[in-house]
Amino acid sequence: MTMGFAEAKPRGSALKMSETAVAEKKPDFEVKNISSGTINDTYLEGVEGMEGIKRKPRVVILGAGWGGYNFGKMINKDEFEVTLISPRNHFLFTPLLPSTTVGTLEYKCIQEPVRSIKDLKYRQALATNIDFESKKINCRPVCNDDYCGLDYDVEYDQLIVACGMTNSIFKTEGVSQDPVVNQDNHIYFLKSLSDAKRIRNRLIDCFERASNPGNTKEEIDNALNFVIVGGGPTSCEFAGEL
Repeated sequence: MTMGFAEAKPRGSALKMSETAVAEKKPDFEVKNISSGTINDTYLEGVEGMEGIKRKPRVVILGAGWGGYNFGKMINKDEFEVTLISPRNHFLFTPLLPSTTVGTLEYKCIQEPVRSIKDLKYRQALATNIDFESKKINCRPVCNDDYCGLDYDVEYDQLIVACGMTNSIFKTEGVSQDPVVNQDNHIYFLKSLSDAKRIRNRLIDCFERASNPGNTKEEIDNALNFVIVGGGPTSCEFAGEL
């Protein structure tokens, strides 16, 4: 899925950045013209005793990557109720990810928790469906346990979709989108912190196995035989780190 945003048949607005955020860091992009006009005052409808009471327009962001995290950090929380939904609870500085696989950098050096953004609501979940007519997102909770809770809906007035992309395996036989299946076959992606941790643990195991007394040269060479598929920035940087 390519990064972008979806409009919810808008009531309007160029979402305003807080003056404080702009003063701290001027972004390389300009957030404007998400839709024409301005967002009108919204009211609590269908809630007993709350009819006619104004509330902030609800802005929901899908994804905690470069687009989603920075948008959530810079949007003016005084004017908008902002919720960020992502299965990953941190922003990851991916250019330095290869360095964490070998210990040049520790994991905490390249991540920033989403919950560190003031006045932003975070939901650790997968967005499984978007109903654009009723402006609702169906969310499935994500955690390390088998059961994380029931699915739930999140309503919005404006929706920002910045979900990033998944790995492409080009229908290669023996390669799966499931990291657990790949790990059993000693295959690893390098796209997230969990990927880097798997690679780091595997590298340590390989070097420890190669250092065992009584190993033949062939056994040592087999233990230290690494293959990198791809010639892009991540592959080249990982090769250099290794």
